[in-house]
Amino acid sequence: MWFRCIVSYRSTGSKSISVWRASAQGADVVSVTADVIKKLKRRQRRPLTIVGLYVQLKQQTRAKS
Repeated sequence: MWFRCIVSYRSTGSKSISVWRASAQGADVVSVTADVIKKLKRRQRRPLTIVGLYVQLKQQTRAKS
């Protein structure tokens, strides 16, 4: 299943809250959430505080012939 994720976070060097958007594929919400947070932490390379997390299931439509 495909998920759309929006993560609100704050890094140690910043006082403001930042937002990161990503799409991910996984079997369930928990595994997708863990993968997205791991990717964000690797990308920022600073200690992070996760403020909020929004995960939405993308609807996939297939055309029937």
